[in-house]
Amino acid sequence: MKDIFFIGVIGHRDIEQEQQGFLFHEIVKQLESVDKPNKIVLTSLSPGADTLGAMAAIHLGIPYQAILPSDIDGYLSEFSLSEKNHFHECINQADQVILVKPSIKDVNMYQSSARYLLNACDLVIVLWDQRSNEQLPGGTFDTLVKAKSSHIAVNIIPCLRTH
Repeated sequence: MKDIFFIGVIGHRDIEQEQQGFLFHEIVKQLESVDKPNKIVLTSLSPGADTLGAMAAIHLGIPYQAILPSDIDGYLSEFSLSEKNHFHECINQADQVILVKPSIKDVNMYQSSARYLLNACDLVIVLWDQRSNEQLPGGTFDTLVKAKSSHIAVNIIPCLRTH
């Protein structure tokens, strides 16, 4: 029997700013509702959903692991200055940082980190607009579909995107 219950938090990067406080509290509620003594949150610390997941874990005192798809400098090259600041605030409080090595099975680094996260998780909390269904490898919908097809429990929190 597994001693630790792993909870992944994934979702869109471009969540409307006005919704972030509400979504943070929804993630907190979901994490609190998991009645397991030893839980760990997994997130890739992308802007948006992932960062909100890390902040919720920090708020509740739940250990969390940052699952990064590349080295920090390479990963942060896609972030704005404020996104970089949030990233550093969160990563400095991570219990563990895991750099996922790309797999030849995967199209990109995001697909590799999504595969790692799904292989570990018992539950995935997904912030999803419930409309976007683009099959971007390692993207929100792609990871959601793979979680469901792998029979991993999925809780969807609806959100609005900026585009």
